[in-house]
Amino acid sequence: MPALRSCPVCDSPAEDALLFQEENIDESRISSFSYASRKEPEYMCHRLVRCKKCDLVYASNPPAQNELANAYHLAEYDSSEEANDAAKAYIKAMLPILGALKRKVRVLEIGSGTGVLLEQLKDIDYP
Repeated sequence: MPALRSCPVCDSPAEDALLFQEENIDESRISSFSYASRKEPEYMCHRLVRCKKCDLVYASNPPAQNELANAYHLAEYDSSEEANDAAKAYIKAMLPILGALKRKVRVLEIGSGTGVLLEQLKDIDYP
């Protein structure tokens, strides 16, 4: 079993975290639509833990980046154009808040899909 990752926010060890939800993955239900946009949810998830220090709920043993990239690549529905448009709209809405932040060091995006919002955020020039 690979090493568990620490909390992505405060770096507390995963071994100290509390169980939030047990893993529930039914491999027989995974299909080429599982990582596609606009589909019925499968109600499956990885084991989730809650950090005792900062309360973040996260997957301490997530799939490898290359596994996720491959799953999204093989998805039956490509929403990349729509995701780009949505990311631009979200950034426009967030700019006043982002501009007011004193430190712009890290970003945690929940449900990032292909990561297009994060890609666009890193390219912003702040005053």
